[in-house]
Amino acid sequence: MRRTVEGLLLVQDHRVPYVLLLQDGNEFRLPGGHLRPGEGEVEGLQRKLTSCLSPKPKEGVPDLKWEIGDLLSVWWRPNWEPVEFPYLPTHCARSKECRKLFIVPLPEKAKFAVPKNRKLLAVPLFELYNNSATFGQSIASIPHLVSRFTFTIIDSAKAEPAPSDASKAASQSEGATKESSSSVTGKAMAVDAPAAEDMAVEEAPATTEPTTELSVKEEPVAMVD
Repeated sequence: MRRTVEGLLLVQDHRVPYVLLLQDGNEFRLPGGHLRPGEGEVEGLQRKLTSCLSPKPKEGVPDLKWEIGDLLSVWWRPNWEPVEFPYLPTHCARSKECRKLFIVPLPEKAKFAVPKNRKLLAVPLFELYNNSATFGQSIASIPHLVSRFTFTIIDSAKAEPAPSDASKAASQSEGATKESSSSVTGKAMAVDAPAAEDMAVEEAPATTEPTTELSVKEEPVAMVD
């Protein structure tokens, strides 16, 4: 049986939750992929997220460490048809594929890189609801899966002092040297939910279409029982 793991990365902009999706042509999917024989789910998802979203390692730049959170859903595919079930059908003695979806809390700062033939999109949560024709059954179910969470927007602009002229100049200089990156800043989002930990969240508007890399600056997001 083929085992697949995927990660749900949540960000927010203008008080609206977004989901990060990979677009390949007309298909949308969550970051992740197939596990190797005998590979653990957490280790496999960390490996796939690194290969899907992490930039190439650079000297002096720490690698992005992926933290795997709660298991959100399990999907079963009795055959190789596109249809999936959130349970193993009774008539199926052996499933062809089992796919699991995990929450992936984001760090305070993260930089993503995707192949040029793909796009990393931030899709509003409300656009996924009941939209299986566009995104598929499992992605369209995400609004139901996260309905047990309470989202609280944190306005970090009031808590942080205004940057000095020197820091502004340094920021502008740094942005000018990163032509292949698109920087995204936003407000933090706190999430109250069972069995979860602190994570950082900020996000890009749905119109953002990063070329090769996407830089995200985030603030802590609390996920508390």
